[in-house]
Amino acid sequence: IEQAQFSGNIETGTLSGLQAIDPQAVLVFGSVDIMDTPDFAGQLRESFPKAVLLGCSTAGEITADGVYEKTCVVTAIRFERSIRLQAAEAAIPSMDACRAAGERIGAWWRLMNSVSPSWRM
Repeated sequence: IEQAQFSGNIETGTLSGLQAIDPQAVLVFGSVDIMDTPDFAGQLRESFPKAVLLGCSTAGEITADGVYEKTCVVTAIRFERSIRLQAAEAAIPSMDACRAAGERIGAWWRLMNSVSPSWRM
């Protein structure tokens, strides 16, 4: 596991330590200001072409050093054994829509497991 934290744009070299471990999963948690910058998602996808990207905007970012605001924390994870990862997403237009979004993801997950047992871990 490798982690990087930054504020502002992704600068050249910021993610090099994370890229070096060839991660299967990358967790991205950050302020809306950073995550809404043009091509932010594209830069992450380009930096980690084989990884499953997971994350969301936050009201505060947590690292081993503490809690921060208006930053972005990217955590790269390389598993010792081969695993199968799958991301799911749901739009959440307002806070009161969170439960329904979670239920849609749960229904999708149940469907995938009923169709293809290989999805099970």
